[in-house]
Amino acid sequence: MEILRLIGSFASFFVSLQRIIPEIHAQDYNEDTKAAVLDNVHKARMLLDWCESAITTGRTDMDKALASLLEDEEGD
Repeated sequence: MEILRLIGSFASFFVSLQRIIPEIHAQDYNEDTKAAVLDNVHKARMLLDWCESAITTGRTDMDKALASLLEDEEGD
């Protein structure tokens, strides 16, 4: 059941980005906005790397850097 939920989450993520990204190309963004988006891209990559590692190795524990990243997100 968890695997199906994970696959569904990925599908939702992919569809959302495919709809949103083409609409933002004409927008004017300041440096703070760009930095915020790129920061979230970095966080998404870290989470995807963790997911890949969990699926590949079976280990689902987080490293300290990722746990700290997620704690920072919850505090915002």
